[in-house]
Amino acid sequence: MRYIYVEYKNYEERIPQTIFSEIDDLGYEVRKIEKYFDGTVSYAPDDRETGITLLADQVIPNVDEINAEEDVQARHLTKDEFEKLWFEYTNE
Repeated sequence: MRYIYVEYKNYEERIPQTIFSEIDDLGYEVRKIEKYFDGTVSYAPDDRETGITLLADQVIPNVDEINAEEDVQARHLTKDEFEKLWFEYTNE
């Protein structure tokens, strides 16, 4: 598994400000938390969606590839960091 944090710098109503993702060894999201500019948070584990969050159906690029995009910043998270965020935002 790998864990990433992605932040979008420019406001767009339908785009989350921050995404926290747990990604399996094949590159697919297993769990995801999305935090929006208005403070709304939604999430999706692999067995259901909540709010407006869906798991991506495509392989997630690595941090370097994401950082090549304009107005986006990504970094790695540790498993412990992700688990703490998951519990904080989902109470699961």
